[in-house]
Amino acid sequence: MSNEATLVATPSHRADERFKAIVVTLMSLVTILSALVAFLQNDASNRSSTLLRDGQRFAVTQMETTLRSQQQLNYDTYVYQQWSGLSWQRAQDLQAATQTAQAQVDQMTNIMQLTADFSPLTQPPYLTDLISGTPDLARYFAEAQVEPSYWQQRREAAVDEGNAWNNKSAAYVTVLTLMAVSLFLFGLATTIGGRLRGSFVVLGIFIALAGSGWAALTVMGPVPQHHDEAVHALAQGHADMYRAETLRGWGQMDAALPYFQSGVDHLNHALSIDPDYANALNERAAAYLQAGEQQVFERQDASQFLQYSIDDYLHALKAGSADLSTLWNLGWAYYLLGNHPDSLVWTNRAIEKAPQQIGLYLNRAVALLALGQKEAAFAAVQQGFEQAAKQPISSANFYFHQAIYDLTQLLRAWPNADLQSLLADIKEKYVSLRYRHGAPVEITGAKIDAVTFGSDLDANDDVTNVATRFSQGTEQVYVAFSYTGLKAGGQVEALVYYKDREDESLTVLETSSLDESGAAWIRIVTPFINAGGLASGHYRVDIHVEGQLLASGEFDIE
Repeated sequence: MSNEATLVATPSHRADERFKAIVVTLMSLVTILSALVAFLQNDASNRSSTLLRDGQRFAVTQMETTLRSQQQLNYDTYVYQQWSGLSWQRAQDLQAATQTAQAQVDQMTNIMQLTADFSPLTQPPYLTDLISGTPDLARYFAEAQVEPSYWQQRREAAVDEGNAWNNKSAAYVTVLTLMAVSLFLFGLATTIGGRLRGSFVVLGIFIALAGSGWAALTVMGPVPQHHDEAVHALAQGHADMYRAETLRGWGQMDAALPYFQSGVDHLNHALSIDPDYANALNERAAAYLQAGEQQVFERQDASQFLQYSIDDYLHALKAGSADLSTLWNLGWAYYLLGNHPDSLVWTNRAIEKAPQQIGLYLNRAVALLALGQKEAAFAAVQQGFEQAAKQPISSANFYFHQAIYDLTQLLRAWPNADLQSLLADIKEKYVSLRYRHGAPVEITGAKIDAVTFGSDLDANDDVTNVATRFSQGTEQVYVAFSYTGLKAGGQVEALVYYKDREDESLTVLETSSLDESGAAWIRIVTPFINAGGLASGHYRVDIHVEGQLLASGEFDIE
């Protein structure tokens, strides 16, 4: 007979086995979760890579269409200029009413028809009457915006979606790291005894649960996706808004209104497909802001449009838009609405985001002035001037031009002595930047008064045919004025504003060789050949001496 030993499991041994079984089960669950998260991470990474590549491809397409559109525009504009010159010459020949002139008219007509064939701008649908018509430039410029705008939106949509998936991928990597730590703690717990191993298990469970929760939140996190139909609607809405704003800039507000409405309709369609489409919200907000701004300039109730604009901008911010223009325009919308404290808040936020932006300091100035902080308002203009002095002059020109236009329009509708003083300061800062190489305004003691306008000079070289309205086709207008205290060698700057925007081709800069006191004139004449005289519309002439604004006068060409 053999002697066999019987092994009996002790209670502690059975507890240890149960503990290991539980840990192995937990490790299996965490491993399965890790495999699922790894799959999600790989999928998110692949999606991100694909979308970012699409974004690069769309960027190339956008650049290609933009350059092609610009080249076509330059060519078409050149052809239009040639056609316009022929049209002007034909009109002159028609007025001559001679047999020779009639032959020239026929010749010009034939050349105009031949020239028109070289460009779509001088053909239907932009030009329906090839001889006496005028091309629909606003439509042409707007339609040239559609394709580049579409590809820009496609690029931005792909990049936004790709970045969202990239963020998910990064989050999954973090979750996998947490799962690895959890597995390490479980494994460590199986190699030691005592109470410490229980602590490792509890900590591992906590980390695994935290990782699982993070993974679940990441899975459920939204990814911005913009349907192609919404992108097309946004591009078309942008083009219509561009057309409306072009017409508005030309003073044709009645013609602009239908395109404001059609632009909003397209944007409404885009937002009906994607209610949180931030770019569409910003575009519609800009449309409402432009409409509201125009109503303010016309002394009408603009509160509804401005509130719509503010609501859309706030929605765009909530939808994740961090665009500078959103903050900038929100501040301006609040100002026009009369909510000056909020205007200052949002303008300051925009300045924090882009302290180099000149226009923001000018907007801050008008908000501060409206709040009664006159000294701070003029200091803000000085800050804008100092920023402009560090930047290319073209950038400074744009923002100062726009501020001068907007404040001029506001003052026409709502006269205000303090705002008039601020506008004069902005104009002087602009002259210093544009025409004095940044040199500050010099107070010379000179005075100018008795500004008048005339179309001719008499034998004594004095301005005659004094008027404030001149007939269409007027070739030149003389600005006559009396002055005192004008120093020899001082610079006189006569800035000419056409429809409240400076026409630099008409601006006159002169170094004075006049007596200290007396009378003088400045001639305003178009530098373009065969231009048919000064364009019809409203003109204002601001006369500066060494940058200081001393006098202004206004006239009209019928």
